[in-house]
Amino acid sequence: MASLRVLTRSSLHTRTVLSSSRHFSSSIQRDADFTHAVIGGGVVGLAIARKLQQRDGASTVLIEKHGSVGTETSSRNSEVIHAGLYYGPTSLKTKLCLRGKDMLYELCKKNDIPHRNTGKWIVAQDAAQMDALQKVHDFAKSINVPIHFLSKDEAKSREPDVRAEAGVLESPSTGIVDSHSLMQYLEGDFEDHGGICAFKSPVTHITPLDSGHSGWEVTTRGEDGEETTITADTLINSAGLFAVQISNMILPKDRHRKAFYAKGSYF
Repeated sequence: MASLRVLTRSSLHTRTVLSSSRHFSSSIQRDADFTHAVIGGGVVGLAIARKLQQRDGASTVLIEKHGSVGTETSSRNSEVIHAGLYYGPTSLKTKLCLRGKDMLYELCKKNDIPHRNTGKWIVAQDAAQMDALQKVHDFAKSINVPIHFLSKDEAKSREPDVRAEAGVLESPSTGIVDSHSLMQYLEGDFEDHGGICAFKSPVTHITPLDSGHSGWEVTTRGEDGEETTITADTLINSAGLFAVQISNMILPKDRHRKAFYAKGSYF
């Protein structure tokens, strides 16, 4: 599918995405073209769009500026399934890690998505690092995350090339996942449920509907420079590094934000 083409209220009953010649209709009466528009085709946008499209009566479009899903941050990450060790008892990250890792393992196993429950070692080389490890251990225990220390002899026996002068903390529930295969599954399942992916469709304007109907007009620009506008009852901003730019299209100027980028390195 190359780009989002004209999808207006007048074409509600026989909308067409021209590059795929895919027609669809709906008996559900609504004013907007779609119930949901999701901006950003990374793993987060895909997961949200897939879940929304599974709702009864949903009509979801996933708008992505590139020619395929997951070409930015989602394809440049460590692919770790995190155990939830670091973020504190009240953090949403902790809650999502604890629930999400079990759901992700289940999803991957059920749908043959490449993954592995590798476990993880956190290694301390001195007393100060060992104190930090103890805090991680105690926190993990307090939220019932599997965790335990390894003796120096056991660690050396299992991984002789790893230097651990002070101690090793093992997280058995940490793992890894093939993010590309995961995104391919999410995209396919989304489309199998009737969702539409609009690729090569960068968003240029977002405005609230002015007809008394709550919702949004989303304008995109195709490769040929032609602009297309669709309407959606609900708009989801999952644009990753460009989420601030999308947010600034929606919010008044006094609530605009400036993005600050930082480079992270890992081995």
